[in-house]
Amino acid sequence: MRIILILLISSNYLFTQMIVEKSDLELTNLQVNDMIGVNKYLYVLTQSDNQVALDKLDLASNLITNDFLKEKGIQLSALATLFKSNAEFLWVGDYGKLLKINPITNSVEDYFNLDIIEDSTTYRITSITEDEFGNIYCLLNSLKLLKKVESDNSTITHEISKYYLVKLENNSLKKLYQFEKEIPLFFKMKYHLGKIIVPTRGFNSSLFIIDLKSNNIEELELKKPKLNELEDWENIEEIKVNEFLTINDEIYFTSEIKAGLGIFRAISKINLESKEILYFTLERDKENGIVPSITSYVQNNEELIVSSNNYGDKSKKFYLFENDKFLPFDIHHLKKVKLITKKNYFQTLSDFNRLDFLSIHLRIDRGIYIAEDGTFYGGNGNGLLTVDNFIQPSTKIEKSEIIFKIIPDLAEVKNEMYIESENYIKSFKILDVNSKVLLSQSNLNSNNVNLNLEGLSIGIYFIELETQDGSKVLKFIKN
Repeated sequence: MRIILILLISSNYLFTQMIVEKSDLELTNLQVNDMIGVNKYLYVLTQSDNQVALDKLDLASNLITNDFLKEKGIQLSALATLFKSNAEFLWVGDYGKLLKINPITNSVEDYFNLDIIEDSTTYRITSITEDEFGNIYCLLNSLKLLKKVESDNSTITHEISKYYLVKLENNSLKKLYQFEKEIPLFFKMKYHLGKIIVPTRGFNSSLFIIDLKSNNIEELELKKPKLNELEDWENIEEIKVNEFLTINDEIYFTSEIKAGLGIFRAISKINLESKEILYFTLERDKENGIVPSITSYVQNNEELIVSSNNYGDKSKKFYLFENDKFLPFDIHHLKKVKLITKKNYFQTLSDFNRLDFLSIHLRIDRGIYIAEDGTFYGGNGNGLLTVDNFIQPSTKIEKSEIIFKIIPDLAEVKNEMYIESENYIKSFKILDVNSKVLLSQSNLNSNNVNLNLEGLSIGIYFIELETQDGSKVLKFIKN
């Protein structure tokens, strides 16, 4: 039976007269650890105690398949990492697992091969990324357990941990680089224009920038930033990098900054050439003397939608981050929120009140996903919150496909190629199968371009075209 709970909340909270409705849908477990949308499906990693499941929500039919990997005999840990490839496959990394899941057929390919790391007890795939040619790279944590018997016959287990960058090649993992520093288990690396950026952790956090073409490795230390919003910025103790993002072809990352008694989350932008890093935080609440923290975010084309822990002001709960500024995101039109939670988790109002009270005020700290129809999904420790028409039709941003007219056919190219597009073409690069740039030109700003390819040998090549609305990589054959 569906339960609808109408709560009249005092005006100092986020919502007044908000209808909180328990959804008919149910999660396998209570807590949402992570979520990712792939090809009209939302995958939700859930956990209750030691039980972990990957639930699959069909966004079109609004039906959930609970723990859909169970029937395949696959068990995940709470540390599993999720990644969506450009070809709309779900990749899952975990202890002894690298899974490729087809969301349409539910087929699962496992690229497990422990032989990659000699003398290892087990390993875990902690992060996954992809280049423009569809090559998959993984951050791998190798673990070796050593047991030592003490004089009192007690046994102590020692753990030797190493970190590697590996590439999936011919259905096997190939080692590319071994890191000397400790790498965060929970944070994600990023591929960008021939380079892979990997964060490290510790008191002096840094970034490893790996050039895949030259094999050069550069370490960039994350120096303490001066943040106007943080009065005690001089006391910054540690900076942690959580996840990298690409916005308007520039690299950003979300970061946690430990300063004084608080931890502040910021959006940061890094210039890989100058090594300059800029940090952006939410505006200080001068009345209460605090800086609201970013709790979750989702990328919506070339902007971020950010949730905060500001529960006292409805106009400051969500923000748009665009052009390096935070702008309040209007949610006054929202009147109802649904909660998808574990079966039988609550059945009465008294049970409901035992939930974390702020959950019904859109407390979002375990990820955000926004469907094509504008429906909002936000995870927290009590389940999955959903809001219809979070993005209203008038505010929805449609991402149009970039279409090129190319003469001749890409499989029959000889010495010339003509490219035309309704989008302004800003630049192009021609690369060989080893990702080496052979030809390039920038600042074109034209709707068409003529290419002279006489200098290329017969073979397979790729052309990367950057336009005002994004970039696209195409394969062609020189005859």
